[in-house]
Amino acid sequence: MADLPQELVDLVFDVTDASADLKSWTLVSHTFVLPGQRRLFRRLTLRTDTIVSLSKCIALSPRIGSYVSDLQLNFQDRFKFAEAQTSLAQAIRLLPKVDHVTISAPEYWSFWNACSTELQAEIISLLSLPTIHSLAFVRCYRVPAFLISRAIACYKEVVLQVKGIDAGLQAINFGIPRKSEPLNRLVLLDYSPAATPAVHALLLRPEAKAALGRLWHLKITLPLARDSLVIVSEYAAFLQHLTITFHRPGILLDPRSSRVLPLLNLPVLPQLRSLNLQPYVSSFAGIPDPLLLLVAGLPSLTPRLELLDITLTSVTARFTSAPYPSASAADEALMCLSHLRKVRFLVIFESLTAYRNVYVPHLDLTDTRSESFI
Repeated sequence: MADLPQELVDLVFDVTDASADLKSWTLVSHTFVLPGQRRLFRRLTLRTDTIVSLSKCIALSPRIGSYVSDLQLNFQDRFKFAEAQTSLAQAIRLLPKVDHVTISAPEYWSFWNACSTELQAEIISLLSLPTIHSLAFVRCYRVPAFLISRAIACYKEVVLQVKGIDAGLQAINFGIPRKSEPLNRLVLLDYSPAATPAVHALLLRPEAKAALGRLWHLKITLPLARDSLVIVSEYAAFLQHLTITFHRPGILLDPRSSRVLPLLNLPVLPQLRSLNLQPYVSSFAGIPDPLLLLVAGLPSLTPRLELLDITLTSVTARFTSAPYPSASAADEALMCLSHLRKVRFLVIFESLTAYRNVYVPHLDLTDTRSESFI
């Protein structure tokens, strides 16, 4: 096949994401090989069972390593981790342009303590790259406090799903200091001041507060609805986007779980533009009054609110004709939000049946295209 214009090649790959499709395009013509490989290896997952083979592949074709921008290190198989460490260290050395790193590991197993000195040094080198702007710890246990503090101080985005912090480890020299970027987006998954006090305490340290002083996007998942929203209060001044999930679905199957949402006490958020609430209830019998009361208070809490997205998930449904005591106050409150331009209300049951726009009838909700709050 004759060479094609670069503009046409770029257009093809702009609409191609599936791995199988990308591989197919690289077989069509040599014109597609280089851009196809760039797209194909843009995201790389190194698992304990594939590290050895992928490391050899990258070593044979070093240019592949320069294509990787999103690196996921999956250490879920801890029994194979020891024998894969040398290959993993070699592979990390060949990845010079990574900008996002995700590290996941089995619960109640410290991946850092299991790393050899060589692998720890390579991970430190990786996290010191000037291209890195995002770091995620997913289901990790006893993460060194200095790694989290470093991420909060230097990166634009940090995702924490951490069961514990190891504050006793001595901080490691990261080499040449890199220019710090203001942290814009913080994601706290399964966050609980009661269950994870070490994580909570770290986020309230003076150096963390200084780095998070102008945080504008916070996404938080609270395992229990009664958990404190104190972390929202700490960084309320500059927040523009806030997403809160109040329950994990699995908790709803516990017969002891609450069937009624508690009062949702948000702080004043003077700059907030979008609010995304994702509460779970065991049984849906109407819009929970605490949710309506929260909506009723939004004019004083979020005067600049533009987008309101509420997704209520329930295990079962019990429809009743009982009136909603706070419905009219909530309805009036929405009309008082002068900047509000879109409201999306969604009720989801386990059957995946969805009822849109159950509430707020006076607003034009015909456009239900969702904004990106993630």
